[in-house]
Order: sequence, then structure tokens, then C-alpha cells
Amino acid sequence: MTNIAILYDDQLSEAYTIRGEYYREIGNPESAMKEYDKAIKLNPNDWEAYSAKGILYGNYDLVKSIYNFNKPISINRDEDQLPTLFRDIGWAYQDAGFPEKCKDNYQKAFNLDRDSSSYYRDSLW
Repeated sequence: MTNIAILYDDQLSEAYTIRGEYYREIGNPESAMKEYDKAIKLNPNDWEAYSAKGILYGNYDLVKSIYNFNKPISINRDEDQLPTLFRDIGWAYQDAGFPEKCKDNYQKAFNLDRDSSSYYRDSLW
């Protein structure tokens, strides 16, 4: 479907982000990264592409992962999405060896959504 969307409008950043998700899911991280980069080039405010890159980098470069998780937090002001973004970056900080930064971001997520089950699940590290 994304290929059809791109045929109609090759400037649609969301289609490249979704195609990147497809490549990531089937285990083709190089192609996924290329698609995310296309999406960001078309729309530097495509927070979903940055978030997806954060997930992808989480497997091998935590500095880039944290950078790419910070970007959507600064762009996206949708309170429904921010808790997930704070949890994602918290996870990256935990893996990078910064437990206090991790805890701080989990607390930010909790302050927004008051989801105590997620907070306590995430705090078990």
C-alpha cells in the first residue's frame, strides 16, 4: 500500500516511514534506515520516523538511539504519544547505563498518563 501512496505522491513522508517500519519488521535494517531518512528529508518534523530510528539504533548505537528519541519528544506535543516516547528514551538510557535518566523519563511518562501498571513494570529494572 505504501508503494501505491508513493506513486500518487512521492513527497509523502508518512509513506516512507511506514515502508521503513515494514523493512524493520522483516529484518532489513539498512533499507528501513534509508526509508526513515527519506521521510525526515521530506519532513524534518516527522517525529514517527525519528522514533523508529531510535528503536532501530537501540540494537547497536545507544547514543544515536537517544538522539533520535529526543527529537520526537521535542517535536510532538500530543499528550497521548508523549508517555510512550518518554518510556522509549528511558529504556535507551537504562541500556546505556544511566539509570537516573531512565527513572526521570519513566516518571515524566507517569506524570502524563498516570499509568501505574506501566510505571511499576518499567521501574523493575
